[in-house]
Order: sequence, then structure tokens, then C-alpha cells
Amino acid sequence: MELNNSHSTLPPTSNNAPSSHDIENWLVTNFALVAELPTAEIDVHAPITSLGLESLTLFSLAGDLANWLGYDISATLLWEYPTIHSLANHLGQSSQDEHGEEVTPPSSLVAIQAQGTLPPLYLVHEVGGTVWCYNALAGYMDAAQPLYGFQVPTSLQQSDEPLCIRQLAALYVADLRQHQPQGPYSLGGFSLGGAIALEMARLLREQDQTISLLVLMDTYFPGLERRSPSLPRKAYIHARHLRDLEKPRRADYINEHFQKILKPISPGKDTTDEPLQEGWHSSETVQRLSRAFTDYKPISYDGSITLFSARTQYRVADDLSAWRKVAVGGLEQHFVPGTHGTIIAEPHVQHLADLLKRCLNQSATA
Repeated sequence: MELNNSHSTLPPTSNNAPSSHDIENWLVTNFALVAELPTAEIDVHAPITSLGLESLTLFSLAGDLANWLGYDISATLLWEYPTIHSLANHLGQSSQDEHGEEVTPPSSLVAIQAQGTLPPLYLVHEVGGTVWCYNALAGYMDAAQPLYGFQVPTSLQQSDEPLCIRQLAALYVADLRQHQPQGPYSLGGFSLGGAIALEMARLLREQDQTISLLVLMDTYFPGLERRSPSLPRKAYIHARHLRDLEKPRRADYINEHFQKILKPISPGKDTTDEPLQEGWHSSETVQRLSRAFTDYKPISYDGSITLFSARTQYRVADDLSAWRKVAVGGLEQHFVPGTHGTIIAEPHVQHLADLLKRCLNQSATA
């Protein structure tokens, strides 16, 4: 489906930069196109996520918008400015900058669901660097539950410097305490995000802050050896992943993973059990975060850890025993239907959300 890029030849000068009104019109037209709705039904003040679009569609649309504007933007702006009106106003101001460059948001923290009377839950990005993976999960959380996410800031995306789990955790803790100066805090993360959340919790404890809940969503223990499956086994694993996915997402999965089925994988690394990545900033960001996770060595944490594990596992490493040694305050494990790559997607994400809500309720009354 082609988007409306009729103004894609705008000269890259500030005099001809599109206004907020121009950008809002482009967004309305193209969101209506991909959502297959009349433009009159697009509410510029409603959350963009209410349109029910796939994360990959939103990411692609952000790329088309950047092409139309004539300068790079971060796809994560769709989280930082979650309505068409607020996004258009921000981009309109950025477009008027004499260099035509995007103004980088000052914080790594973005609001996924800002409204609500319950204590907020903070979730950390996975190896893609964005909070796209929590899209479906947010839809099953209570309306009264504020939900925030941490994602790799634009300045770090554009840098070539190696990333470090503890460096990211320190940055995110600073932004967290800017937003909520005092605990108790509820933290969590899927996959790599769980490791960063753990390090954040450890840093907060060092600052005499209370952690009411720390959830690791199928976070592998870094450094443990993995089994490399045979070619038939890898094909079977991918077939199981495909079966668990909704039909609209299967083509994207095949395009992304088919070559991996045919290629040998490195010893000790099971790439078929990696999460489905949506809305990646870039392959460089993914590689840098992957290296940071590989280099990370968890140390003792004096609080308790809640571990959500995918019921279907394709690895032999004993993550549970390793995490028990880290969690001085105890470890509680729950199982979620699906595989590592599908527990945060339909149809299993509802079960994940139910578990998360139950744990939040228990921590609030503890």
C-alpha cells in the first residue's frame, strides 16, 4: 500500500519547511490510509495506538514521514508524542530549526499510558531499543494503571560507542527519579530489558529506595551456554513460532527469519529462540545492545525477583538456578504459554498481562 508522499520533494530549507498544520494533514491522510478509515474518523487528539495498527506498520510509516520531511526522525517519537496533534506540533517546531534537525527529547522515559490512579509500572526496552514490544501488553492492563517505558535515547542511538547495561541503568534511574523522586518503584522488562531493570533496582536500593516489584519477563541469564539445534529442529521451532502468530504477522516473520533457518549458527548461541524484534532503531543498535547483554555479569541483588518464563523452551541452560543465586531476597517463578518470542504477542500476551496485574496487586498489599 503506497502512502501519500505527494509533497516528498520539499526543498530542504527552513523557508520551505512544512508547518505543524501541514504535518498534521499528512499524518491524518496517511494514518487513515493504513488504518483503512475515512480521514474524518481520525481523531488527532486520540492516542495513535487506538488505531490498532501493527508495530511494524507504525515503524514503516515513521520512515515514510522522515522521507517526506527530508530529515531523519526517530520512530520512538510516536511514543513520546502519542497523538497526531502533539506529534505534528513537535515536528513543526523541529522543521523550523535552521538546520532542519530533530530536537532530541531530554529523557529516555516515555509514557505508554500516562493516566491512572495506581502506582506506575516502569518497563525497560528489549534488544530492539524501543518499547514497541509492550504495545499489545498495554492493551490488557487496567485503565487505572499508569505505564511508562524506557528506551535508548536518540543521542546514544547515533553514537558509535559501546553500550553497557550498568551505564543504561544509571541513565534510566536518573530519568526515573526525575519523574518520580521517591519509591516504592515497580520495574520490569522483557528479555534484555529484564537485565537492565534488575540493575536499575540494584542502583535504587543503593540509594535507599524501595522496590515493590521487579519482574523479569523470560530474561535469559547472560553467559550461560545454549544448545544449537539441528537444521530440522530449527525448522520445527520456526514452524511453532509461525503457528502462534496472527496471520498478518506471519509474512514479516518469514522474511526476517527464513535465512536464519538455512544458515549455521555459532556455537552456544540459539538464534531461533531470540524474541521477535519490532520497530528496531537500527541493526547497529541491536548489535550494540546484544554485546552489552553478553558482557553483563549480574551481581547479588538484596531484594526479591519475579521471573516470568515461557512455558515452551528450546534451551538447556539452567537460568532458574542462576537467577536464584542473584536474588538474595528470593525468587518467584510463573509460566506463560508460548515461546520466548511469542509471550508478548497475541494470543499469549493476555495471560502475561493477567500474571503481571496479579503480581502488581500482591505487591501493593504486601
